[in-house]
Amino acid sequence: MSFIYHDDDAFHSVEKVDRVFHTTDPRIPKDWIETAAYFQWEREGRPHGESWAHWLEAEKKLMEKLPKAPKPPVPEETPSPKGDTHDSWLA
Repeated sequence: MSFIYHDDDAFHSVEKVDRVFHTTDPRIPKDWIETAAYFQWEREGRPHGESWAHWLEAEKKLMEKLPKAPKPPVPEETPSPKGDTHDSWLA
């Protein structure tokens, strides 16, 4: 398993972080998330080493404000003609 260290996060030499693959919803501009994360960081007293937590929290709050996708329509079942006991003309 590979590990990644973030330049702005403080880790002791024995601590390792699993590589995280994360994609941001393309409907949310990255500068919006960056600004929201910055203000979250400010509200929490500018703690060191919490950049990912602030980013993910800001992204989560912005995603909650996106409109929800409508549910796909349920396909209607077509009734078979009365007296037809076969599913196919081959049967």
